[in-house]
Amino acid sequence: MIIIIFPHDWPHKSPTLLQLLEDINKSKLQYELFLPIKAKKYWSSHKAKYFDISFNVFSRIAIRILTFFSNFDRFLIKYVAKDILDKEINIKDGHTLICFDFFFYRALLRKYNFKKKYIFSTELFLYFKNIFRLLNHEEVLLVTQSKIRADFLGFRSSLNLRLVDNIKIDREFLPSIQQLNSQNRNGLLYSGTICKELGEKTIEKLAIDPNRSYRFTIHGDTKINKNQGQKLDIIKEYLSDLEIRELMLRSKVGLVLYDFNKISRIRYFNFETGPSGKLLKYILCGLPIIGTECTGLYDVEKFKAGILLTNPTSKEINAAYQKIIHNYDFYKNGVSKFSSEILNRGKFIDFIK
Repeated sequence: MIIIIFPHDWPHKSPTLLQLLEDINKSKLQYELFLPIKAKKYWSSHKAKYFDISFNVFSRIAIRILTFFSNFDRFLIKYVAKDILDKEINIKDGHTLICFDFFFYRALLRKYNFKKKYIFSTELFLYFKNIFRLLNHEEVLLVTQSKIRADFLGFRSSLNLRLVDNIKIDREFLPSIQQLNSQNRNGLLYSGTICKELGEKTIEKLAIDPNRSYRFTIHGDTKINKNQGQKLDIIKEYLSDLEIRELMLRSKVGLVLYDFNKISRIRYFNFETGPSGKLLKYILCGLPIIGTECTGLYDVEKFKAGILLTNPTSKEINAAYQKIIHNYDFYKNGVSKFSSEILNRGKFIDFIK
């Protein structure tokens, strides 16, 4: 039995969780998925069990403090994990435990026995420096996106660390690298979650910018409609991986935005160190990148696969797009090198073995 615990309210938006469940189902393995009660409205038709800690005022206060201050990390994390969360999740012992973000692993640490234990640090919700020490160097594997994050968490041993991209490279994306035809591509694409932390305001301003001369396609849940701007396409409905791939193969450049003025202390670290899922799909589909300058997007500059901007504005994005278009072969060459690097990384984890 595989036990999976996902502590966030948006399981339907996590490519890592969705891909994991798809792999488990294909392998016909038995599993139990535990989600917060608030996730039920998005996941009611799927197999899951739910837990609720929202009624506990102490947990809400503690998590709020952790979001903005670091002085109480050790006490609050131990308190919330040990005295609150482990009382709300009722599971049985299993063969494999997979916790998304270490917080829930800490909550279950002393209650259950598992032969294999994984922490998927994809969002790094409620992180704590040198978590590995807190876990007493147990046989738990950290599955995360970058060496920077792994070092911060104390998982420096290759025996306890698996570095993977936060999407499993879908086989549908692989042939696209050999099928690139820049003549049939057009415009700038933003595909993914749209929120204030991910440059929502900049996206809105870019959509209605009268100086934008190229087509801008937005795939995501946005309040904008395509009548608000010129050369503007809006796709709000869910797209399958194959449909997303086809959308990306029609586009010329990909957009990845962060607004660090809107990101809390905890989430700031996450966005700085974790490469974006949309970034990796853009690259595999041959799109040069316009993005926000930060550690998590460092590979864009390293491979010269696009342009990073310190504080992206509509005007700066327009200028970066024109620069990429006028030097497209140069940036496409960088994208090719970047995509080869992605494909050469250790991307797959075999839970069966």
